[in-house]
Amino acid sequence: MASISQPKANKTCSECRRRKIRCDGNQPCGQCVYYEIPDCQYVVRKRRRMASRPRIRGHYVVEESTSPASDTVTRQRGQDAPDESHSKTQAANIILSKLFPTHSPEYLMQLSSAELATLAQASNSRSSDQSPLDGEVPDSGDERDWNEVQEQEDPESQACDDVNGLSLNAHRRSFMGISSTRAILRAIFRLKPSIQQEMSKVFDRTDPAPLTHLGNHDKAAQTPQPIIDEQICIEAYFEHVQGIIPLLDEDEFRHHWSQGTRCDSAWLALLNMVLALGAVAGGGPGDKSDDFYYSRAKEHFNFEFLGIGSIESLQALCLLGGCYLHYRNSPNMAYAVMGAAFRIALALGLHREPVNADGSGLSTGGRKDAKLETRRRIWWCLFCLDTWGGMTLGRPTLGRWDPVAMDVSLPSEFKDPLALAIFLTCTQKFCVLATRMQQHFANINTWNCNGVQALDQEVLDWSEGTPSPFPPACAERLITQQYMMQHRYLNLRLLLYRPALLSWAARTAPFISLQPDEQYAIQQCRAIACQAVDYIASKMQPLLKIRIWTASWYLYQACLVLLLSLIIEPEHAESWTWRCMIEKTLDMFETMSPWSVAASRSKRVVAIIYGACRAPLNDGFNDMSNVFDATAWDQLTYDMSTDGWHPDMFSLGGDDLNMFSNSA
Repeated sequence: MASISQPKANKTCSECRRRKIRCDGNQPCGQCVYYEIPDCQYVVRKRRRMASRPRIRGHYVVEESTSPASDTVTRQRGQDAPDESHSKTQAANIILSKLFPTHSPEYLMQLSSAELATLAQASNSRSSDQSPLDGEVPDSGDERDWNEVQEQEDPESQACDDVNGLSLNAHRRSFMGISSTRAILRAIFRLKPSIQQEMSKVFDRTDPAPLTHLGNHDKAAQTPQPIIDEQICIEAYFEHVQGIIPLLDEDEFRHHWSQGTRCDSAWLALLNMVLALGAVAGGGPGDKSDDFYYSRAKEHFNFEFLGIGSIESLQALCLLGGCYLHYRNSPNMAYAVMGAAFRIALALGLHREPVNADGSGLSTGGRKDAKLETRRRIWWCLFCLDTWGGMTLGRPTLGRWDPVAMDVSLPSEFKDPLALAIFLTCTQKFCVLATRMQQHFANINTWNCNGVQALDQEVLDWSEGTPSPFPPACAERLITQQYMMQHRYLNLRLLLYRPALLSWAARTAPFISLQPDEQYAIQQCRAIACQAVDYIASKMQPLLKIRIWTASWYLYQACLVLLLSLIIEPEHAESWTWRCMIEKTLDMFETMSPWSVAASRSKRVVAIIYGACRAPLNDGFNDMSNVFDATAWDQLTYDMSTDGWHPDMFSLGGDDLNMFSNSA
């Protein structure tokens, strides 16, 4: 009588089975020791029992049972078997497509057996970094939620949002793609698990207590009176903000403000948003005057406000969602507000150039000409603000620009002594390129090196065609706008090449084994990061809150690239340069801290990561022979949120990280 076989112990532990990597069968196994997994468990496999049932495949009826010997294939009556050679050809094509997904059979026929083996190995290395659907990272299926309204009431939380990577709150779970800060933080935590543990200790904090729900009027009454009066705020706004986003007709705005007769919600919301941003631009360290004006503005930003279709209501929403909420580190709220602003702009017809009843263009002159220019400026400011806000989201652009349906002209340079129209035209061209980049990164399909270099060349051509920065005796408002434009230019190029660095960080391949275009992309990413740090350092003075606000964000982005590079290659020939740049960044964050809570928190995050880079590499990337599990990119449960940027460490489900391919 045959003996009944006993259930066999699985030779692969549960963690290695989940990661789909080789397990040595020890207790604990080498992989669990390397990845610091506390429990290495081996599960006893149970015998499968499948119910017998007929299954029809093509011209055959396949009967399955629990016994392999009982499987039979019965040919249906009156049907001939399919051609065996055709079946073998199909099978061969399937195998070829799996081994060489990016090469045609004609190309493969020309290669020797050794070349085919090398190519197959390289293709397998690249494909291991991609998720099942051409680079798409599966969504975890967990519900996403965030509460930026509640966080705004907590001073500590005002440095912590869900986009840029400075918070450690488990509830910040909005979707972020490969261009987000969360993506690079995820790579850093993947390679250096000790950093996650250290940050959890430093930033560990309980959820904020439930808020007492006050009406907007009560909140405004509790806000301290502003240090800066309205006159100074308006002057500061037009000195520093108008040059960046020329939304307003300055003469018309000053006229209405001096008259003081308007009391409609659209005007009062716009006025107080101008005052709030002016307080940010003209305020000093620790000045919270903007809180007072923002509280007054919120009295008018209610649900009914969306039913007001006017130029002033649209301008107010643009300033709120495009600028101020980012300053308050509420990017998801800003994202929603900008969506509403776009709908109102479309309803107002700003996306189309006005024409007469006979189809001819409107005659210009006098007040009509000024209003037409204002309409054009508002549309393009809205377009640019939404582009800037989406740079590090990794989300689809939702048809932000469609030249088929949108024909609004660029602002006229006539009678523009401050060159605002010239700057807005340059910015519009830049944002068209940035929109294309964002849409590519939001796509499911892989992003390739050739496409990156082609788009980068367009960005370089754009830069060559812009007015030379910082001309002699340049007006203050022009200096501020060019200063920020240079930040965005460097950041766009950094984001273009950064996926190459992230892709390599997930693999075991030495740098020398990478394709030349991949090597070039990684080198460019590092060089641009160093260039960005140097540029910000050279333009630190004079210290202005509005410049520090944006500079600290772009500085943080560049520094994370250098930190990841240092983790991957601590002995690289340029590692000393990277360390100098990181230490320079820490010094700048120290200078910025009195002006910005976010800069202070950024300094702490960078210091923790840099400290781990300088520590003995007992858990890192120094041994290139260690096997990295590329599928862990899909399975990690770190949630790195952000402060205007932050590190959330509990769930990253749904982030598109493995999209970079060197295939054409």
